[in-house]
Amino acid sequence: MTEWMDCSGTAYVNDPAMELPIDQGLRSDLPQFTTPGLDPSSVADLRRIVLGRTMLEMVQEFQNGVVTESAVRRIAYAVPTPNEHSVQLYVCSDELCKLLADLDEQRTNDVARRWGWGLLCSPRPDAVGPESLYQLRVRNLQQLIALSRIADSTGKKLMLRVEYRRHCRNADSEPARRNEATRH
Repeated sequence: MTEWMDCSGTAYVNDPAMELPIDQGLRSDLPQFTTPGLDPSSVADLRRIVLGRTMLEMVQEFQNGVVTESAVRRIAYAVPTPNEHSVQLYVCSDELCKLLADLDEQRTNDVARRWGWGLLCSPRPDAVGPESLYQLRVRNLQQLIALSRIADSTGKKLMLRVEYRRHCRNADSEPARRNEATRH
């Protein structure tokens, strides 16, 4: 049996004080988009790239005691099904929102080429090739930019809802049924 965790992120615009309880999901009237693999680390990596920084520079600053604003801050989490499904809510920093809102088309394409998001978001062997993965990153980045501009113009926040789900597959490619004996 093969097991893996899928991550799916929904970026949206809202006032954090107006959030529904996490178990009720997102309001359908909010500007939003969902894509596999969008998580806090991919958003932090995006911020680093937009700032024009290397990972080594960021590590050296951290080691030297330089504290920078985090790209996202977790504000809520829930575990609807222990060891199977979890949900986390994040608010993106104002700095990240402004950086994204200010990107033009040329810079968007440059950032998408360097952004590592999507390289590991699918355990399937039929995952998309490098060029279509780049196009997917451009499209997702454009959607993040559009949402950042909405957040910036309305005084609301760019938010991120991340869901992690465990999946199993038997050797014969049929989805496995999990029970208490197989749960860990």
